[in-house]
Amino acid sequence: MKVFFNSSLPRSGSTLVQNILAQNPRFHCSPTSGVLELLYGARQNFTTLDEFKMADQAAMKRGWLEFCKSGLEGFYRGVTNRPVAVDKSRGWMYFYEWLSAFYPNPKIICCVRDPRAIISSMEKLHRRNMHLHDPADQPAQMKMVSLESRVSHWLTSAPVGLGLERLRDAVNKNNASKFFIIQYDSLTCSPETVFKRLYQYLDEPEFEHDFLNVEQLVVDNDAMHGVYGDHKIGRSVKCLPKDWEAVLGKSVSDQINEQFGWVTTL
Repeated sequence: MKVFFNSSLPRSGSTLVQNILAQNPRFHCSPTSGVLELLYGARQNFTTLDEFKMADQAAMKRGWLEFCKSGLEGFYRGVTNRPVAVDKSRGWMYFYEWLSAFYPNPKIICCVRDPRAIISSMEKLHRRNMHLHDPADQPAQMKMVSLESRVSHWLTSAPVGLGLERLRDAVNKNNASKFFIIQYDSLTCSPETVFKRLYQYLDEPEFEHDFLNVEQLVVDNDAMHGVYGDHKIGRSVKCLPKDWEAVLGKSVSDQINEQFGWVTTL
Protein backbone atom coordinates (compact mmCIF):
# COMPACT_ATOMS: atom_id res chain seq x y z
CA MET A 1 0.00 0.00 0.00
CA LYS A 2 1.33 3.42 -1.02
CA VAL A 3 -0.33 6.60 0.21
CA PHE A 4 -0.01 9.95 -1.51
CA PHE A 5 -1.46 13.21 -0.23
CA ASN A 6 -3.56 15.94 -1.83
CA SER A 7 -3.17 19.08 0.29
CA SER A 8 -4.40 22.07 -1.65
CA LEU A 9 -5.88 25.53 -1.47
CA PRO A 10 -9.70 25.70 -1.49
CA ARG A 11 -11.45 26.30 -4.81
CA SER A 12 -8.27 25.31 -6.65
CA GLY A 13 -9.02 22.02 -8.41
CA SER A 14 -8.25 19.37 -5.79
CA THR A 15 -11.61 17.63 -6.31
CA LEU A 16 -11.01 17.61 -10.06
CA VAL A 17 -7.55 16.08 -9.58
CA GLN A 18 -8.98 13.36 -7.30
CA ASN A 19 -11.62 12.45 -9.86
CA ILE A 20 -9.17 12.36 -12.75
CA LEU A 21 -6.77 10.15 -10.79
CA ALA A 22 -9.70 7.91 -9.85
CA GLN A 23 -9.94 6.89 -13.52
CA ASN A 24 -6.73 4.93 -12.92
CA PRO A 25 -7.63 1.46 -11.57
CA ARG A 26 -4.50 1.47 -9.38
CA PHE A 27 -5.72 4.51 -7.44
CA HIS A 28 -8.23 4.95 -4.65
CA CYS A 29 -8.90 8.68 -4.18
CA SER A 30 -10.64 10.02 -1.11
CA PRO A 31 -13.06 12.92 -0.84
CA THR A 32 -12.28 15.33 2.02
CA SER A 33 -10.63 12.92 4.46
CA GLY A 34 -10.66 12.63 8.24
CA VAL A 35 -7.60 10.38 8.50
CA LEU A 36 -5.35 13.24 9.57
CA GLU A 37 -7.91 14.14 12.24
CA LEU A 38 -7.74 10.59 13.62
CA LEU A 39 -3.97 10.92 14.00
CA TYR A 40 -4.33 14.47 15.31
CA GLY A 41 -6.66 13.26 18.06
CA ALA A 42 -4.27 10.47 19.00
CA ARG A 43 -1.41 12.98 19.12
CA GLN A 44 -3.20 14.78 21.96
CA ASN A 45 -3.29 11.60 24.04
CA PHE A 46 0.30 10.71 23.24
CA THR A 47 1.41 14.19 24.33
CA THR A 48 -0.56 14.43 27.56
CA LEU A 49 -1.10 10.94 29.05
CA ASP A 50 1.07 10.12 32.04
CA GLU A 51 1.49 6.54 30.81
CA PHE A 52 3.55 7.81 27.87
CA LYS A 53 5.42 10.41 29.93
CA MET A 54 6.66 7.84 32.45
CA ALA A 55 8.19 5.49 29.88
CA ASP A 56 11.44 5.77 27.93
CA GLN A 57 10.92 8.79 25.70
CA ALA A 58 13.01 7.62 22.74
CA ALA A 59 11.17 4.32 22.67
CA MET A 60 7.81 6.03 23.03
CA LYS A 61 8.57 8.34 20.09
CA ARG A 62 9.56 5.39 17.90
CA GLY A 63 6.40 3.55 18.88
CA TRP A 64 4.22 6.60 18.31
CA LEU A 65 5.58 7.26 14.82
CA GLU A 66 5.17 3.61 13.86
CA PHE A 67 1.60 3.79 15.22
CA CYS A 68 0.93 6.76 12.91
CA LYS A 69 2.34 4.99 9.84
CA SER A 70 0.48 1.78 10.56
CA GLY A 71 -2.74 3.68 11.24
CA LEU A 72 -2.51 5.58 7.97
CA GLU A 73 -1.76 2.54 5.85
CA GLY A 74 -4.11 0.28 7.80
CA PHE A 75 -7.01 2.65 7.28
CA TYR A 76 -6.64 2.45 3.51
CA ARG A 77 -6.02 -1.30 3.51
CA GLY A 78 -9.44 -1.51 5.13
CA VAL A 79 -11.03 0.88 2.65
CA THR A 80 -9.69 -0.41 -0.66
CA ASN A 81 -7.83 -3.29 -2.29
CA ARG A 82 -6.14 -0.91 -4.72
CA PRO A 83 -2.38 -0.52 -4.22
CA VAL A 84 -2.37 3.31 -4.14
CA ALA A 85 -4.45 5.71 -2.06
CA VAL A 86 -4.57 9.50 -2.37
CA ASP A 87 -5.70 11.11 0.89
CA LYS A 88 -7.16 14.60 0.51
CA SER A 89 -6.72 16.93 3.47
CA ARG A 90 -5.64 20.58 3.54
CA GLY A 91 -3.73 19.95 6.77
CA TRP A 92 -0.95 17.74 5.40
CA MET A 93 1.08 20.67 4.09
CA TYR A 94 1.12 22.24 7.56
CA PHE A 95 2.09 19.01 9.32
CA TYR A 96 4.78 18.16 6.77
CA GLU A 97 7.51 17.60 9.40
CA TRP A 98 5.32 15.26 11.43
CA LEU A 99 4.18 13.41 8.32
CA SER A 100 7.78 13.05 7.13
CA ALA A 101 8.80 11.62 10.51
CA PHE A 102 6.52 8.59 10.13
CA TYR A 103 6.11 8.52 6.33
CA PRO A 104 9.49 9.56 4.89
CA ASN A 105 9.62 11.63 1.67
CA PRO A 106 5.84 11.98 1.35
CA LYS A 107 4.48 12.85 -2.06
CA ILE A 108 2.16 15.85 -1.70
CA ILE A 109 0.01 17.20 -4.52
CA CYS A 110 -0.78 20.86 -3.94
CA CYS A 111 -3.31 22.58 -6.20
CA VAL A 112 -3.09 26.37 -6.11
CA ARG A 113 -4.93 29.13 -7.92
CA ASP A 114 -4.75 32.86 -8.40
CA PRO A 115 -6.23 34.16 -5.13
CA ARG A 116 -8.36 36.62 -7.09
CA ALA A 117 -10.05 33.62 -8.73
CA ILE A 118 -10.45 31.86 -5.37
CA ILE A 119 -12.13 34.89 -3.80
CA SER A 120 -14.24 35.46 -6.91
CA SER A 121 -15.45 31.86 -6.61
CA MET A 122 -16.32 32.41 -2.93
CA GLU A 123 -18.25 35.56 -3.78
CA LYS A 124 -20.20 33.81 -6.51
CA LEU A 125 -21.14 31.03 -4.08
CA HIS A 126 -22.19 33.64 -1.52
CA ARG A 127 -24.50 35.31 -4.04
CA ARG A 128 -25.88 32.02 -5.31
CA ASN A 129 -26.67 30.69 -1.83
CA MET A 130 -28.09 33.68 0.00
CA HIS A 131 -31.14 31.56 0.78
CA LEU A 132 -28.84 29.70 3.23
CA HIS A 133 -27.56 31.04 6.54
CA ASP A 134 -23.82 31.76 6.76
CA PRO A 135 -22.77 31.92 10.45
CA ALA A 136 -20.19 34.57 9.56
CA ASP A 137 -22.90 36.85 8.18
CA GLN A 138 -23.74 39.11 11.15
CA PRO A 139 -25.30 42.39 9.96
CA ALA A 140 -25.62 43.82 13.48
CA GLN A 141 -21.83 43.61 13.82
CA MET A 142 -21.33 44.91 10.26
CA LYS A 143 -19.78 41.61 9.19
CA MET A 144 -20.11 40.28 5.64
CA VAL A 145 -22.43 43.12 4.63
CA SER A 146 -20.24 44.48 1.83
CA LEU A 147 -17.99 42.99 -0.81
CA GLU A 148 -14.94 44.46 0.91
CA SER A 149 -15.87 43.02 4.31
CA ARG A 150 -16.56 39.60 2.79
CA VAL A 151 -13.20 39.59 1.01
CA SER A 152 -11.45 40.62 4.24
CA HIS A 153 -13.22 37.84 6.14
CA TRP A 154 -12.34 35.13 3.61
CA LEU A 155 -8.69 36.19 3.48
CA THR A 156 -8.31 36.09 7.27
CA SER A 157 -10.25 32.97 8.22
CA ALA A 158 -10.68 29.31 7.31
CA PRO A 159 -10.68 27.90 4.76
CA VAL A 160 -9.14 30.46 2.37
CA GLY A 161 -7.06 32.56 4.75
CA LEU A 162 -5.91 29.51 6.69
CA GLY A 163 -4.94 27.73 3.48
CA LEU A 164 -2.94 30.72 2.24
CA GLU A 165 -1.11 31.08 5.56
CA ARG A 166 -0.28 27.38 5.63
CA LEU A 167 1.01 27.59 2.07
CA ARG A 168 3.09 30.66 2.92
CA ASP A 169 4.55 28.77 5.88
CA ALA A 170 5.39 25.80 3.65
CA VAL A 171 7.13 28.14 1.20
CA ASN A 172 9.08 29.89 3.95
CA LYS A 173 10.26 26.57 5.40
CA ASN A 174 11.15 25.32 1.90
CA ASN A 175 8.71 22.43 2.30
CA ALA A 176 6.71 23.55 -0.74
CA SER A 177 9.73 22.81 -2.95
CA LYS A 178 9.05 19.12 -2.23
CA PHE A 179 5.37 19.35 -3.25
CA PHE A 180 3.99 18.84 -6.73
CA ILE A 181 2.43 22.25 -7.31
CA ILE A 182 -0.45 22.34 -9.79
CA GLN A 183 -1.49 25.78 -10.95
CA TYR A 184 -5.23 25.74 -11.65
CA ASP A 185 -4.87 27.31 -15.10
CA SER A 186 -2.32 24.66 -16.11
CA LEU A 187 -4.61 21.91 -14.84
CA THR A 188 -7.63 23.13 -16.79
CA CYS A 189 -5.85 24.27 -19.96
CA SER A 190 -3.05 21.66 -20.27
CA PRO A 191 -4.14 18.60 -18.25
CA GLU A 192 -2.16 16.13 -20.37
CA THR A 193 1.11 17.91 -19.59
CA VAL A 194 0.27 18.26 -15.89
CA PHE A 195 -0.57 14.58 -15.42
CA LYS A 196 2.45 13.37 -17.35
CA ARG A 197 4.65 15.31 -14.91
CA LEU A 198 2.53 14.21 -11.95
CA TYR A 199 3.08 10.52 -12.67
CA GLN A 200 6.81 11.16 -12.90
CA TYR A 201 6.71 12.88 -9.50
CA LEU A 202 4.71 10.01 -7.96
CA ASP A 203 6.98 7.43 -9.61
CA GLU A 204 3.91 5.68 -10.95
CA PRO A 205 3.30 4.26 -14.46
CA GLU A 206 1.57 6.75 -16.73
CA PHE A 207 -2.11 6.27 -17.39
CA GLU A 208 -4.13 7.51 -20.36
CA HIS A 209 -6.83 9.69 -18.84
CA ASP A 210 -9.99 10.84 -20.59
CA PHE A 211 -10.05 14.57 -19.87
CA LEU A 212 -13.17 15.10 -21.98
CA ASN A 213 -15.27 12.65 -19.99
CA VAL A 214 -14.45 12.88 -16.28
CA GLU A 215 -17.04 10.96 -14.31
CA GLN A 216 -17.52 12.12 -10.71
CA LEU A 217 -16.29 9.03 -8.89
CA VAL A 218 -15.15 10.92 -5.77
CA VAL A 219 -18.09 12.61 -4.06
CA ASP A 220 -18.15 15.03 -1.12
CA ASN A 221 -21.40 15.59 0.75
CA ASP A 222 -21.74 19.32 0.05
CA ALA A 223 -24.41 19.67 2.72
CA MET A 224 -21.58 19.31 5.25
CA HIS A 225 -19.81 22.35 3.81
CA GLY A 226 -22.69 24.80 4.12
CA VAL A 227 -22.94 27.88 1.90
CA TYR A 228 -19.62 27.22 0.21
CA GLY A 229 -20.08 23.53 -0.45
CA ASP A 230 -19.53 22.99 -4.16
CA HIS A 231 -17.48 19.92 -5.04
CA LYS A 232 -19.22 19.11 -8.30
CA ILE A 233 -16.96 18.93 -11.33
CA GLY A 234 -17.62 19.59 -14.98
CA ARG A 235 -17.63 16.58 -17.28
CA SER A 236 -14.93 18.06 -19.49
CA VAL A 237 -11.67 19.66 -18.37
CA LYS A 238 -11.44 23.08 -19.99
CA CYS A 239 -10.03 26.54 -19.43
CA LEU A 240 -12.20 28.95 -17.46
CA PRO A 241 -12.37 32.72 -18.01
CA LYS A 242 -10.58 35.06 -15.63
CA ASP A 243 -13.68 36.89 -14.41
CA TRP A 244 -12.51 38.28 -11.07
CA GLU A 245 -12.66 41.94 -12.11
CA ALA A 246 -16.26 41.47 -13.28
CA VAL A 247 -17.16 39.92 -9.91
CA LEU A 248 -14.92 41.81 -7.48
CA GLY A 249 -14.07 45.00 -9.34
CA LYS A 250 -10.59 46.16 -10.33
CA SER A 251 -9.69 47.87 -7.06
CA VAL A 252 -10.43 44.87 -4.84
CA SER A 253 -8.80 42.51 -7.37
CA ASP A 254 -5.64 44.62 -7.38
CA GLN A 255 -5.50 44.65 -3.58
CA ILE A 256 -5.75 40.88 -3.44
CA ASN A 257 -3.05 40.50 -6.08
CA GLU A 258 -0.72 42.90 -4.30
CA GLN A 259 -0.92 40.86 -1.10
CA PHE A 260 -1.15 37.33 -2.47
CA GLY A 261 0.21 37.45 -6.02
CA TRP A 262 3.14 35.29 -4.89
CA VAL A 263 0.85 32.24 -5.14
CA THR A 264 0.88 32.41 -8.95
CA THR A 265 4.69 32.29 -9.03
CA LEU A 266 4.98 28.88 -7.36
